[in-house]
Amino acid sequence: MDTVKSGPGGVLSEIVDKVSFANFLPLLTRATAENEEPTAGYMFKEIEKITFQVPPQCQQLAEYLNRRLEKPSACVKLKVLKIMIYLIQNGHLSFRSYLRRNDGYIKLAGMYNGPPDPLLGMSPYENVRKTAQELLDMLFNPDLVQQDDTGVVVQTEEKGRLQLGGLGSTGNAKGKYEGFGSSPVDREETIKGKMMDMLEKFIYPTDETAEKIKSAMTSSPGHYEAVRVNLLMDSNVDIQSAQAQTASVMIKAHVPGHAGGGWESDEDIPKELVPELQKSSSTNSGSIVSVDSLEK
Repeated sequence: MDTVKSGPGGVLSEIVDKVSFANFLPLLTRATAENEEPTAGYMFKEIEKITFQVPPQCQQLAEYLNRRLEKPSACVKLKVLKIMIYLIQNGHLSFRSYLRRNDGYIKLAGMYNGPPDPLLGMSPYENVRKTAQELLDMLFNPDLVQQDDTGVVVQTEEKGRLQLGGLGSTGNAKGKYEGFGSSPVDREETIKGKMMDMLEKFIYPTDETAEKIKSAMTSSPGHYEAVRVNLLMDSNVDIQSAQAQTASVMIKAHVPGHAGGGWESDEDIPKELVPELQKSSSTNSGSIVSVDSLEK
């Protein structure tokens, strides 16, 4: 139960630190987006402020930028390297100290290569390699290193907290490229480690998961077509049935003794003459029947 206490090295403290750092993820995602738009100037200032937060925030920022350097996109790598250069010049010294201990990602960016771009050729790779080398030269500048070393006594406690590591990495890389997804061999499978792994997977999804989400959002429907209902045919049937009902209602009996045989509208016949005409019609038909019978 001691590992669950909210002490400086407890799991609750680390969870709080990571959740707090998650507030900066929208800013960092926009600043290192995979597009040709340059990073806005105000974003550099906002990211610089993160390095002056509590030590875990500064370390998690460096780890996040290192993970972004693993992206295959040249524009993402170039944006991250430029942000690192700005932070080396203007950020807190703990950021520089962490990068010196975990410079493997920057060195890999210095060897970045690939097939030529159809429009730009090899220039994207050359720009990344050149910027990475410039970053390394600045990071390990003897004067800057000596300047940072003079503050070791003042920053002893702070650097000791940085050695706690986070997101699966350790304070001393010892030549290994460690970071998110990489952990020491002798790491114990404790409750703390499992909880931290679950939190890391939730906050930082893997590239495979992100690709699946992106594919599901942008994929085409293929040959699927929505079912079409022929409403016109149904409406024609309804109209024909309505017309048939109307026609049956409009049928009238023949009224003799009236112009047109009595088939025209009732409006043309005065109401007082209708009973007399119908009576005359029935009388005439009776007389016709009797005459025919007499002739026989």
